Amino acid sequence: MLKLILHHTYKLAGEAVDISHNDNHGFRTAVGFLANGMAPASGALQFAGGPSRVRITNKPVWQIPRAVKIETWVRLTALGQRRNLVEGDRSFAFFIHPDGVLWGTFYDPSHLTPPTPNSDPSWPGANSDSLFSPDHLRHTVPLNVWTKLTYLHDGISSVRLYINDTLVGANYGIRASVPSVGPNGIHIGHWPGDDRYTFSGDIDEVKIWKYDPDVPYKQFFCRPMDARQLDCWRQVFDGMADMLADREQSQRFIALMKCIWAAEQELVRAIRSKGETAIKRTASLNARYRRLWCSGKIDGPEMKRLLFEYQRWLIKLLGEEYMRAYNRHIRACWMEYGGEQSIGKLAAHIADCDPDVAAYFKLLMDLWQPILGS
Repeated sequence: MLKLILHHTYKLAGEAVDISHNDNHGFRTAVGFLANGMAPASGALQFAGGPSRVRITNKPVWQIPRAVKIETWVRLTALGQRRNLVEGDRSFAFFIHPDGVLWGTFYDPSHLTPPTPNSDPSWPGANSDSLFSPDHLRHTVPLNVWTKLTYLHDGISSVRLYINDTLVGANYGIRASVPSVGPNGIHIGHWPGDDRYTFSGDIDEVKIWKYDPDVPYKQFFCRPMDARQLDCWRQVFDGMADMLADREQSQRFIALMKCIWAAEQELVRAIRSKGETAIKRTASLNARYRRLWCSGKIDGPEMKRLLFEYQRWLIKLLGEEYMRAYNRHIRACWMEYGGEQSIGKLAAHIADCDPDVAAYFKLLMDLWQPILGS
């Protein structure tokens, strides 16, 4: 669900060249160069506090990132103050506290997410102190050792932090996504404001990902389809375009999609609020689902077994009453915003020209109806 939008390696004499093909090259200020970083000839930048920084200018790719993942290799040489790793102006912040605890936050001026203890309420997130660590122990970034640090905001419900790929902090009660980066852009090893939080030490590599809105589209069309099915979906999308061209129908359709999306987000939050085991189980089930879908086995016995397994697991995890409430939410969306008048017509067309998808939806209905009928 993420796409790489920045990748700096600093191999080329310390130049902050972005090799992600998004042209997010950086402008260096007061940084030295090491030919040998975490590995021979890997290249690294030396930050000595004060004005040391790499600045990336704001571009359209940084607008509405929603989900953000940051990976960086660092060798921290001094604490005593906050040491910034990567920060997007009024968007996200990844840093080391003066006591060595790792922090990851994001800007939420609406305060949808409960504030993180000992932090600005507008910047909730997680840290590697005992309150947020899975083992309830305090984890700190070591000094003078090359260390991989990772920040992940999933865009919906969690912020997670890793030291050398080990989960050291997690907040599963997130309510808001990552907002657009402000005019001061993205700073590596420095605060977007003044020199107060500059990194001390060496930074070898930085990678940043954001949410990829094209993933659902790519996954839907990964299954093998013949010319008739492809033409079917062309007509469906043409029909949607015609519907969106009508102001009244467009407003109703957009409201319907927003309503259903809100229900889906709450379902995801409910699952992820159960912690890392539930998140990993969901990822495993989703991976199996994608393999079947992309192989075209969308309405056969394997898909039926997987959907049944998914269903029983969700009911066990969240409870039957929660799933009934989720179903009532979807039904209310459908009734209030006229789903039958918009999507219902397109669904009838799909049933005629892409029977595999029609059979898949029937499989879903047959599976859930006995439980969600009320």
